[in-house]
Formats: sequence, C-alpha cells, structure tokens
Amino acid sequence: MVPEQIYVHRGKNLLGISTGFLKNPALFTLDEGFVHGDFYRVTLPGYRLYIVTDPKILHHIMISNEAAYEKSKMYWKQLRTIIGRAMGSLEGEEWLFLRKMQGPFFTKSKIKTYLSDVCHITRKHLDYWKVEEGKQLEVVGLISKMNTEIVLKTVFGVDAEKNYEQIAINIRDGQKTISWRSKFPWRPITGWLNGMNKSAQRHLRFFDGYTEKSMQQAKSKPNFDANENLLNRLIAEPSIAQTDIRNEMIVHLGASTETAAVGEAWTLYFLAKNPKALAIIRHEIKELVGDRELTGDMAFQLPYTEQVIKESLRLYPPSYASLRDCIKSDEIKGQKIDVGDSFFISLFALHRHPKYWKQPNKFIPERFA
Repeated sequence: MVPEQIYVHRGKNLLGISTGFLKNPALFTLDEGFVHGDFYRVTLPGYRLYIVTDPKILHHIMISNEAAYEKSKMYWKQLRTIIGRAMGSLEGEEWLFLRKMQGPFFTKSKIKTYLSDVCHITRKHLDYWKVEEGKQLEVVGLISKMNTEIVLKTVFGVDAEKNYEQIAINIRDGQKTISWRSKFPWRPITGWLNGMNKSAQRHLRFFDGYTEKSMQQAKSKPNFDANENLLNRLIAEPSIAQTDIRNEMIVHLGASTETAAVGEAWTLYFLAKNPKALAIIRHEIKELVGDRELTGDMAFQLPYTEQVIKESLRLYPPSYASLRDCIKSDEIKGQKIDVGDSFFISLFALHRHPKYWKQPNKFIPERFA
C-alpha cells in the first residue's frame, strides 16, 4: 500500500509553526488543518506529533484499535506524577475496575436523584452573583465554585458549604500546574524554581486532610451504606487506599470546575447572544413545569434545551482535544506509526470542519433536532 503524503513541518518551520501550536493548539489545528488536511505531523521538542481531524482516524485510535494506544505523556504523565493513581490517569484493568465501581453513580436514574440538591445549591449561588455597574462577572470561576459544592454534595455525599471556595481555588491552581508542565519536557524541573511544584504539593496536603476528615464523617454516620454515594463506595472497597480516594475526589472536582464549568459558561454566553434561543428555552421549561416544582424526570424532557447545550459544546468543547501515544506499531492511511508517536486529536477543529458541518461557525441549535 502506498502511503498517503503526510505533511510534515520541518526545519525553519520548527520555531514558527510549532511555537504556534504550543501557544494555542485549538486554533492552530483549526487553521492549519484546512490547509494541510486532516492528518499531518508537527515537529515538537521531544515529540513526533500527528494532528488528527478525521473522524475515521479518531475511531481507529480510540475504538477499533485502542489497544495500540494509551493516554499521552504530553498531559497525562503530569497528571499521574502530581496526583497519582486515579480513574482519570490509569489505563487497562485498573481503569476498568474503577470505571465499573463508579459507573452506578452516574446513570440516568441516579442523576435524577441529584436534581433537588442541584437546584437548591444553584439557586443559592445565583443569589450571590451580583453584577456591579461597569464590572464583569468572572463566570467560569463562579460556576466552578458552584459545581464544587454540587459534586461534593451529590456524588460524594459531603457537605462542602463552608469549604467549596477554597477547594475550587486549589483545583484550579493544580490544573494550571499540570497544563504548564505538560507543554515542555523540562518544565517539571523548572517548576521547582518558580514555586509551582511546591504549590502543587501544598494543594495535595490540603486534600489529604480534607479527604481524611470526609472519610471520618462518612464512617461515623449510623447505618453506613456503601451504595449511598461514591465516597462510601470507595471507603468500602478494601483495595482502595485513602490516597486513592483523595485522587478520585481531585479528578472529579477537576472535571466539574474546569471541563463542566467552561461548557456551562459558553452555553450562558450563547444564550445571552441569542435572545430568541433563550426565549424558546424559557417557554419550553414553563410549558413543562408550570406551577410545579422541577423534578428529575423533567430534566430529560427539554429537547430544545438539550440542543442548545449540544451546539454550545460543539462550538467550544471544554476538552478541545484527546491525546494518545502509540504503544504498539500501527499503520494509518498507509503511514507507518512507530511506538512513541503521539496523536493530537483535535475535537475543536473536527467540530468546526466544513466537511462535516453546514455553516460550522454559526450557532444553530436546531441542527441537533
């Protein structure tokens, strides 16, 4: 089979184009992809990196031949180094074990039971969101704090009313450290010089103490039920150490304060910019709920609201890429893939690709009808 021509940035392009990738990978893959195709290589210090915006290659790497790939050292190595073992950083059987254990707490029926607490906490936080004239709200930060309290209360069964703000700040700083260390191979070392590594250690000590206290409170409750929440389930598993529980709390809070919060913020942005869509959502909710209280069942009966959320996530996916490393020689489109080659699967560019979407840069919720 004759390999397809794979565009490779070399030589003089190393500093210019590769630096552009490091500065803003999402926009780089969007712009360069339409010039060089859906599968090309960028030379970076320490990496042989392929850029992917082809859904068939994505399927090959993530599903049909997933055994030949693992989470990339470009990001996940730093996550594993800083926090240790967790579902967000593990692979293979260990990941599957944790996934099966935690799955029951994220089913559709279980989520319905969370809604009353979600509504209560959300309303409380919205009352504190005051807009001063001439100033702007730091929306992602506010949503992150709100989500922190929601996740701890609903998923872990922990009352975080007094601690959510500090927890959200610690998680945010930790995420920044992981992202910063991921960009260049030498940054884990220079992190000792600028204090970022010490800051990460300080945050871990905070979560050590918070986890220990949360576990003690959970075990002291009468009629301890391992299936009541995720914290209890983790406590009841003999093979799970306290540091593992700490790591799971950090990973889930990271997803709520970074990934979910960014998605929610963009959804609010698009509703603010599109009053027609906002009016349809308000009408949809009013027609469904009426004078009744919002219940879990109702959350899954709002089709247009769901379309708006999906369209917001399409335009601004909070996780704008998936990164994988090859661990078993492979071939893609006739191109030999060597062990150690890295793949940057650009969801941001894929979601805006004119080959797959009509008017890709327009906010059109109805496309998901």
